[in-house]
Amino acid sequence: MSEFQALAEPYTRRYLQGYSKADLLHFVERQPGNWTHRKPYQSARKDLLVAELVKRSNGFAREESPLSEPPPDDDSEEDAAGIQATNGTPKALTLLVHDTRLGAIPKVSISVAVSPHAETTTGSWGATVHDVITALQATATPLNGAVKIYTPDPANPGYDKFIVELSSSALIAATYAGSPDDLLRIENDTVNLRVEAPQATVPPSDQSTNYYPLEVARKRRELIVGNAKTVVEWLQAQIKDFDGYSEFAAAKKRERRNAEAVARWKFISSVADEYAGERSPFKGRITHRDIYKALRIEHATFNAALRCTAVIEKYGEGGSSPDPDVIEKLQDEKGSTTLNHFLHKFAKERGE
Repeated sequence: MSEFQALAEPYTRRYLQGYSKADLLHFVERQPGNWTHRKPYQSARKDLLVAELVKRSNGFAREESPLSEPPPDDDSEEDAAGIQATNGTPKALTLLVHDTRLGAIPKVSISVAVSPHAETTTGSWGATVHDVITALQATATPLNGAVKIYTPDPANPGYDKFIVELSSSALIAATYAGSPDDLLRIENDTVNLRVEAPQATVPPSDQSTNYYPLEVARKRRELIVGNAKTVVEWLQAQIKDFDGYSEFAAAKKRERRNAEAVARWKFISSVADEYAGERSPFKGRITHRDIYKALRIEHATFNAALRCTAVIEKYGEGGSSPDPDVIEKLQDEKGSTTLNHFLHKFAKERGE
């Protein structure tokens, strides 16, 4: 229970719903040292600003003088004791399942209902591992076969912790890391679950000189990377599932209208945001070079896309600091090369 009592007054998605992007930027600028994302907050999209503000490990906290009144927040009406008694009424819960197994749908959002065992004044609550996994397996999309399930570790941000292993879809075959009644802390009515195939435990053969743990590791790696031989090939397979990929692939090596150019730049930037710096399925971390090689574009084209996207998101219409020159230039159809040169010069003049 102490894990729940320790929660203070962080931002919540419900609290932030009524604020503009400019307001969100102001909240970050109150505590700029808490921003941990590799992308500068000045050029971050609104959804990224919200995600970082509500991320508990960052430590952003609400202040007494908001810019404007947000939508009614029930948190302010609750007592300061920290933990509220629950009546056992099931609460809606979204399970974000990232399945790394070969052939599985990689990312699935599943809605379930689970009885809470503890609630806090900040909107967080707890549910048992057993109840969450039982609810998952009772849906139309249960996990089939042998799996190991992990969830983010609140005590060690950036790391996952193992919670349960299933040898089949039946819960009777579940092996829990601790107790089935261990509580998962739930924020924003969402739980992230990472699913892996369990490591094989084939005994060594007397007829083989191979050291079997190395063979197990090789097979495990093959499960993750499929037919890819390099990180570039692996990225190419992942990128094909991104929204906008077909348009990106079709628009190569030709002069584009502004809207097409902006969409192309944003596609490149979204791939970089998703993978740059992440752990490679082969070795080390994924680099910018890996990404632009996977996209089959030049280094200069990649850098231009990141720069142009950052300028447009900050100074374009709806950005944090709209600039009339940028907005006008985006409407001036003189080709993507001209627009690229303008945005490059614009950023350089401002030291960005």
